[in-house]
Amino acid sequence: MLGDDAKRHDQGFRIWLNRPALILLLVSVLGPVALAWFQHVMFGLPQIAPSPAAIEGPPSGPHGFPFWIRWSHFSNMFLLFMLVRSGLFILMDHPRLYWNDNCTRGTEWMRFIPIKVPKDRV
Repeated sequence: MLGDDAKRHDQGFRIWLNRPALILLLVSVLGPVALAWFQHVMFGLPQIAPSPAAIEGPPSGPHGFPFWIRWSHFSNMFLLFMLVRSGLFILMDHPRLYWNDNCTRGTEWMRFIPIKVPKDRV
């Protein structure tokens, strides 16, 4: 009984990236932050004059959006949530992402579970 539990791998939700994907992710995320920090340190923040529209009094016109725009945005957001939900379900059934078409073992660039697929089984 205890042997079976000891042999099991931890099946928690984790993300593994291979080295080139990790480097690409770090450069694409930290690169713009580092460039913005460097620009702020060297040149400071830009001086923007206030807009005359912001200085004037309260707006004089219709307020808010029409009903059909609000309803279309709601329906689009609902359908996008359903699309993301279906993608997550597919990803949880096959928790590996590949760059190639044949999906061979060991060529995934991101895994979401620690279990490795055995090479001697189909």
